[in-house]
Amino acid sequence: MSPSALYRTVARAEAITWTLLIIAMVLKYAVKVGDWPVSIAGFVHGFVFLTYIATSILVGMNQRWSKRLILGAASNISDSVPDSSF
Repeated sequence: MSPSALYRTVARAEAITWTLLIIAMVLKYAVKVGDWPVSIAGFVHGFVFLTYIATSILVGMNQRWSKRLILGAASNISDSVPDSSF
């Protein structure tokens, strides 16, 4: 698998798990099914998000991206810091 294909695959997985987490939150608060959907989706999303950060750094180093680009790809401020949407 090429570095760009790996990066694209992990980025898509991160987006899918984020969507599943939003659905789990709707189930928890609107449908009142309990905490279990958020516990499961939150764990999976957290793991995939950390994988995305690591993959961003490794692929950036492999592809000789600038340090600024690597930091930008790995950090995505609105996802990493709570309540920081601009």
